Order: sequence, then C-alpha cells, then structure tokens
Amino acid sequence: MNLIAFIEQLTRKEVNQRYTKNPRLKVHKITNCFLALKFLQDLGVKKLTISAEDIVDANENNETSVNLMLGFCWGLLRQLQVTPEFEDSAGSENKENTFEMRMLDWCRNLLSSYEDIVIESWDSFQDGKALLALVEQFDSSLVNYRGFDKSDPMKNAKHALQLAEEKIKIPSELIDPEELVTGQISDKNLVLYSTLFYNAFSDKNSLTSRESLIRRLHQLEEQIEVVLGEKEGLEYKKTSLEEKKSKLTNELDIITTERDEILNWKSTTLEEIERERKSLQERILELEENLNMLQFASSDSTTRLQQINEKIKNERDDLMKNKIRLKNDKEEVGEKLSTLSKNYGNEKKDRENLEEVLAKQQSETGSSLANLRKKVATICIRFVISLVCFVGY
Repeated sequence: MNLIAFIEQLTRKEVNQRYTKNPRLKVHKITNCFLALKFLQDLGVKKLTISAEDIVDANENNETSVNLMLGFCWGLLRQLQVTPEFEDSAGSENKENTFEMRMLDWCRNLLSSYEDIVIESWDSFQDGKALLALVEQFDSSLVNYRGFDKSDPMKNAKHALQLAEEKIKIPSELIDPEELVTGQISDKNLVLYSTLFYNAFSDKNSLTSRESLIRRLHQLEEQIEVVLGEKEGLEYKKTSLEEKKSKLTNELDIITTERDEILNWKSTTLEEIERERKSLQERILELEENLNMLQFASSDSTTRLQQINEKIKNERDDLMKNKIRLKNDKEEVGEKLSTLSKNYGNEKKDRENLEEVLAKQQSETGSSLANLRKKVATICIRFVISLVCFVGY
C-alpha cells in the first residue's frame, strides 16, 4: 500500500488496478507490490531488479532484500527524477550524458561564480565548500560563505549538512561528514543529496512563481478596478460627447441651411447689383449726352439769363423799397395803437368808434399786404428761376 502511494506521488499518476488498501496478509502485500511494479513497467521504467516478494521481505529487515530495495530506489531515482538539461561543457564531449553527469553539470553551473570552487567530479565536494555554496545559493541569509576556509573541511561539511537539514529540510543522514572529508563516501550518496537540493530549488522557484503570480493577480485586480473607474468616466465622457455631437450636428444643419440661404441671397443680390450697374452705366451715358447738349446751348442761354437776372434785380430793388415803406407804415400804425391804448380807459365810447375805424383801416391794410405778398412771391419765383438758370449756365 505504501509503495503504491509512493509511486502515485512520484509519477503524478493513479494506479487503476484494484488493490488491497489495508493489507494484513502477506499475500495481499505481495499482490499490491506486484501491481505497483507492473504499473512502473507500463510507464516504461526498465531494469526492475527486484520482485514483489523482495519488497515485502525488505520490510522484515532481510539484508539481501534491503540491498535489493536500495538498488530499486536508485533505479527509480535515475529513471523518474526530473533533472536539468545542459549542453556538454568543453572537455566533456566524450562523456556519456548520464543522470549523474546531468546532476554534476547542474552543480557546476550553479556554483560557477565561486572562484575557489571547481566542480570536476563528485570528489570536488570533499572540502565541504561546495555544500556551503549550495546552501548560500538557496538562501544567502543562511550562511556567510566567506567566513569558512578550505583548511577545515570537517567544520564546513558539518555546518552545511546541519543548515541544509534545519533550513531546507534535506536529511543529513544521507552523507557522513567524516566519509565525505576522507573521500570514502559513495558517489550515489552525493548524487542523491544533490537531487534533493535540485528539488528544493525547484520547489522554491515554483513557490516564488506562485507568489509572484498572486502579487501580479492582486496588481491586475487593482488595475482592473482603476480601468473600470476609467471606463465609467470614459462612458460618461462618451455620453457627453454624443450629446455635444448631436447638438453640433443640429447646429451644423442650421448653419448649412443658413449658408445655402446666404449663397442664394448672394447670387440673387449679385444679379441685381449687376443689373443696377448696367442701368447706372446707361444712365451715365445718357447724362453725358445731355451735358454735351447743354454745353452747346449754354451760349444762347447765357444772354437770356443775364437779362432775366437784371430784371429780377430791378424787381428786388422795388421790393426792398416797398419793404421800407411798409416798415414805416407799421411804425406809424404802432404809434397810433399806443395812443389809442392810453385813451382807452377814459373814452370807451370813442374807442369803439376808433376800433371800427381801425378795423376798416386794418382791412384796407390787410388787402395791401396780401397784394404785396403776391408781388413778393412772384418776384421770388422769378428770382429763383433766374438763379437756377444762371447756376446751370
């Protein structure tokens, strides 16, 4: 049962065959292990050098079965462990690109920035500095790499293994510090240990990616809220612009109509102006002809106008004389009226008689003034006519 659960976790696939979930009898355990091995074979896992019975016997601390079980686990590790892919570095063209070499290349690339570390083989981990560098690469706050020296490899190895177990959860039992320092440790142990480091880095990167995705998601949500707010503002602006557009369209229609009317009026007005211009030109030509005719007749008219002017002058002199005489008569009448006014209170009866006399005199005087006005009007008319003719000349 545990083997099936382990294989499902390792392959990320589910065993579809029916198996006993709570096996109590050995036969049930062997059947479960057989199904697990068959599942691995179907996935393409090769060279399974262990049987279902050996797996069950390993649980009973059978030394031979335990060794077979360890070999089985190593085979699964080599075939199912996801490892990084690198191009073969210079000097390694003839080396087989095995699982061990891919893990060694991963360590070499990861620690390439360290000048005092040269990864050529798994023996390069002997001084413990490479393990310290792996811990520092995982989290630089865990160890001060520069504070350790190659002269004390035991201290380096123990500290690195302790930090890896406490901080990165990599079990230290896989590597014995003394065997590491003395070069007695198996390469398989170092390969397995490096794969655990590789998985830790992968999990860390995955976690970092998830955290970055979550942060990015939050940022996107905030941006979406901002965009939605901007969208509402833009929709409001769009509505306002559409209203303005509608108003402007109406105004444009009105302006277009007015423009058409103005153009029609302009066209009509220009035609009228052109007609008036032609009419004025014709009128000017006509006046010029009349002016020429008047210039020919001006010599005969001048003598006649002079005679009329002399006559008007004589009549004007007579009028001036009559005006003076009338003025004198008016003064005399005024004196008489003044005298009559003074004696009005004492001689009412005489005043009535005098008023009758005065009325008669005024009647006569009025007739004379009317005749005088007619004469003056006649003289003025003649004078004006003469003046017009003279001015025309």
